[in-house]
Order: sequence, then structure tokens, then C-alpha cells
Amino acid sequence: MKSFMAEIMDLWRTVNGWGWAKFIPLSECFEKFNMPDLPRLEDRVKNNFIYFRTNYLALYVLLLVIAGFSAPIFSVVDFCLVFLWLIPFIWVPAPFYLGEFRVTPSVIVAALTGFSVFVLLLFHNYFLHFIGLNVLFILLMGLHLVFRNSSLMSRIHIGLNEKNKLKKYIDLCVCWNTL
Repeated sequence: MKSFMAEIMDLWRTVNGWGWAKFIPLSECFEKFNMPDLPRLEDRVKNNFIYFRTNYLALYVLLLVIAGFSAPIFSVVDFCLVFLWLIPFIWVPAPFYLGEFRVTPSVIVAALTGFSVFVLLLFHNYFLHFIGLNVLFILLMGLHLVFRNSSLMSRIHIGLNEKNKLKKYIDLCVCWNTL
């Protein structure tokens, strides 16, 4: 214990020996504004966008795997429900008649909502455990669908696309400031 305390005190003396002269005073940090190098800044922003879009997809896949192993029964039920929600929008492009009843997309959505609630109440033990992960999945899937175009493209094409978007935004800001 004494040797540990001696090491801590030695480290404390070393840090105090450095003094504050090696650090930039706070007043000098905000004294003047150095304009950043625009091409370097633009490249950095573009690379950060690309990097984080790929991470959203990887995080979504990781959470899906974790959820699948934590409650496999509910994962199968969840997958079946998602598949049922996709069927009407993939294979039923237009309204159709079932006897004399006209089935529209809104009727299909209402029926699927009722069926989904029934199935989730049937598996209510898993539902409460899984609600947080499903909400997170929905958010991440929404983000992925928004950025899907870029997350599946090569990094070169994404770079060109982001460079053009950023250039348009900068041009718009410059034009707005000159008015």
C-alpha cells in the first residue's frame, strides 16, 4: 500500500512539475480566429459522413444478431411479421376484389396492424423484453433507408456525391450572405 501511494505521489509531483506553461492560455485560444483550410475541412467532413453511414449499417446488423440470440422465438415471430408487412407492398401493387369487397392498401394495413397486435399480445412475455430493441431497430432501419443509397455505393462515388452536396451548400451559404 505504501509503494502504491508513493507511486501516486511521484506521479503527482511529475505532473505538477510540468507547470501550466505548456498549455495554451484560454484567452489566447479565443483571441483570434484562424480560418481553417477549406479543402481540408471539406475532405474531413466528407470522410466523417461516409464513415458514420457505414457504422449505422454495421450497428443495425450487430443489434439484429444480439436480439436474435437473446430471444430466438420472438426473433422468428418478428421476422415473420416484418415479412407479412412487406408482402402487400411487393406483390399487391393495386387494389383487388375479394368477393364483393374491394381490398385497398389501407385495408391491408389495418388488417396487418390488428394481426400484429394480436401476435405481439400472444407473445407478451417476449414483447416487453424486446420493445426497446425493436424501437432501436426501427430508428436504425429508418436511418439506413435514408442513407441506403450511399451505404451501398463505393467510397469513391460517395466522396464525389458528398463533395457535390457540400459544394452546393457552401455556394448557397455564400450567396445568402452576400444578399
